[in-house]
Amino acid sequence: AIAEAQKTEGMCAHQIQQVDAQLNEVLGKIYAAANTKELQQIIDEYRALVENTILTCPAASFTDVNLDAWYHEPIDFVLANGMMTGDKEGTFRPDVNISRAQVAQILYNMAEDKTYEAAKTFSDVKDGQWFYDAVMWAAANGFVLGDDGADTFRPDAPITRQELVVIIWRYMGKQAPADAELTFADAAEAESWAVEA
Repeated sequence: AIAEAQKTEGMCAHQIQQVDAQLNEVLGKIYAAANTKELQQIIDEYRALVENTILTCPAASFTDVNLDAWYHEPIDFVLANGMMTGDKEGTFRPDVNISRAQVAQILYNMAEDKTYEAAKTFSDVKDGQWFYDAVMWAAANGFVLGDDGADTFRPDAPITRQELVVIIWRYMGKQAPADAELTFADAAEAESWAVEA
């Protein structure tokens, strides 16, 4: 195993397992190679694969991330894919509630096309704020609507589970539910605007 064969400083357990699995796969191909040319091709493919594998743990740079916690691997994923970056203090704050502006920013970070034509304005979202483009982009695409009967977005407010579900539902194209009936014990507490999502 690679963990035993070389130094793995900076790598976490799931990354070591990933490289180990890749190594085992390529070893099987090497043993099955019919000729030298095919063998070299397999080695070249594996070299490129390893070079493109992140060999340092993204979450390890944050002092407040417990690398033994259940959220470690998902945090590595969002960091490695540019979806989240942590805060300006250099912490990730894994136990802090996420805000409405942060959700908009995550979706914006994921988007390939970040262009937009602002069709809606919010009195509490001003040009120059770190989340301005993300919120304007999300509003222009219909992913966020702001408050009913008001021109506010409440960017710093913690997002509720039903608000998050609705935003993701809109982002995913408002797909029709497979089962139209909610079976959660607290389903009656869902707002009417969130039920379909």
